[in-house]
Amino acid sequence: MYGDKTKTPWTPILNTYIARNKLFNIGGDGIAPHMTESAVIEYNFIDGYNTTSEGFNAGMWVWNSDNALFQYNEATGGISIRDGMPWDFDQANKGTIYQYNYSYGNEGGTLLICPENEGNGIVDCIFRYNLSYNDLYQTFTIGVGDTAQNIQVHNNVFYLDETMNTNHMVAQGGNNHAEIFNNIFVNYGTGTYTKKDKWQYRHNLYVGHNVPDYETIPDVQPLYSDPQFVNTDFPVRFLIRIWKHVM
Repeated sequence: MYGDKTKTPWTPILNTYIARNKLFNIGGDGIAPHMTESAVIEYNFIDGYNTTSEGFNAGMWVWNSDNALFQYNEATGGISIRDGMPWDFDQANKGTIYQYNYSYGNEGGTLLICPENEGNGIVDCIFRYNLSYNDLYQTFTIGVGDTAQNIQVHNNVFYLDETMNTNHMVAQGGNNHAEIFNNIFVNYGTGTYTKKDKWQYRHNLYVGHNVPDYETIPDVQPLYSDPQFVNTDFPVRFLIRIWKHVM
């Protein structure tokens, strides 16, 4: 068990399962089962979070937890850049996975990577097979700490239409490590890309405006071809529509 070295002993909550909830207009955090081991959070929908708080709140995330799995969730309406994004690799996380999730219209962007300078940091976390559509601010927000290791972001689609000024990649935050590979970055807006030291980029596909050259994003074998999406009419409240047929 991983946990936070400042909490002795670390005694997690077990058998946590959170599924098929609809949340609206949440003042602070949406779903946040902290101090858990192998929690599963799936098929949840949230529209509006951090709506009244002056603190830092995200959509669905854990803190001081091992092996949490977030999948088939939908999140929109995150308010502000404190934090205001749906997904968050936060302090003292090991083995957290986000997969098959859908986010759109969140003011804080898409994914927060938030290590601190103390504690056990963020290790072996994966963000894969997710779809982000018109999330604002910046696709990734990175905390100031140096304790994030082996973060993998792969096989996702990050899509921005012509109305957006979101920056897909930024250089902020601490001296941490992440691998960004096999993703599709679509930018029809005015946002830009900036490389981050110790981040490794490979086999990503870049489409639209301000496509980065190697000096901007040192991607190994980048792609620039048309991803040939069949339909870019992205749905809203997609999960709720599905539930009408399966629940």
